[in-house]
Amino acid sequence: MTLYLLREAVIWQLTFADDLEWSVQGPDMMIHLALAIYFQVVMGVPFSWPKFGGGTSFEWVGYFQDYNRFAIGISETRAAWLASWCKATLLAGGVRVYEMEEVLGRLGFSANALWHIRPWLGPLYAWVSATPSGCYLALPVLIQLILATILKEMNQGPAMASLLDTEDDNQRIFRADAMASEVRVGIGGWEEEQGRPAQQSPWFAEEVTEEDAPWLFREGIGQAFRKIAALEMIATTACVRLFGNSEGHQGKTIKMVGETDNKGNSHVIAKLLTTKFPLCAVLMQLTIDLGRRGIDLDLAWVPREENVLADALSNGVTEGMDPSLRRRFSIKDLSTLTQLLEAGELPYGEVTRLRGEEFL
Repeated sequence: MTLYLLREAVIWQLTFADDLEWSVQGPDMMIHLALAIYFQVVMGVPFSWPKFGGGTSFEWVGYFQDYNRFAIGISETRAAWLASWCKATLLAGGVRVYEMEEVLGRLGFSANALWHIRPWLGPLYAWVSATPSGCYLALPVLIQLILATILKEMNQGPAMASLLDTEDDNQRIFRADAMASEVRVGIGGWEEEQGRPAQQSPWFAEEVTEEDAPWLFREGIGQAFRKIAALEMIATTACVRLFGNSEGHQGKTIKMVGETDNKGNSHVIAKLLTTKFPLCAVLMQLTIDLGRRGIDLDLAWVPREENVLADALSNGVTEGMDPSLRRRFSIKDLSTLTQLLEAGELPYGEVTRLRGEEFL
């Protein structure tokens, strides 16, 4: 009825349970806003006046919205509570599992707005799910790193994520793949552009050795295929670094569309969350790269027969490609990933052991 009354007025009314948010614009916006509120009062809507607020930055249903900076996040109060809890838990060196479960609820709520912290919650979910709620556990190094990262994020006042316009005219498209056999492990990819022959496109092809990624070869080269999802995510990260915008946001978000024949990874990117190790560590590294470069990534699945060139590059087959357009990549340059992998091996081994005992 309110919207029907205002007809062509530029006003949006967002309803969540019994909470309302009005957004207006134009020379008569304050009149339209006042009329909307007045009409609902006349109709008997029981507003709680102490909760009323307004302006271009405000808190609504637990989230903080800033129309001046076009950003969304959580309020300073909520961020301060999470920062205080993380700091106290790190100082204590341990936590009760049921308390961590409750805080994960708060963090999950916050991650709806703060997309860049969502991947960091995966190991917390995995760790908590493997142990009884009444246990008091010492914090593994990986969990300490994650809580320290969240603490740093929440110590900045209202924790916010920028919602920048997408630069539609500068979309980047890439194809990536990875392989692991009894004798070789490799990654490869190339940047696709409409009307340009694939052989004249920027590309990369790297063999992965034990020196580059010891965690891949822990059980022998023949078992590296068990970590193929993480390896393919690294190939995606390489494409972001090699073909994406390296100069930051510059006021707009760069859209990148990746294509891979690993269907699971496309779902992981859509959710920005996984509890699997080492895939979760690679995802954390990838989101850091996306944030620093101002990139919005859409990873789509394509059948293997449509990803032939990327597959060939991952196998080290580079015939026909322009050598001058080759770009180099090393897993050793992924410093955050290296740190997370070293810290995460022990707690995830314990999680696997506990879950194995639970299900046997």
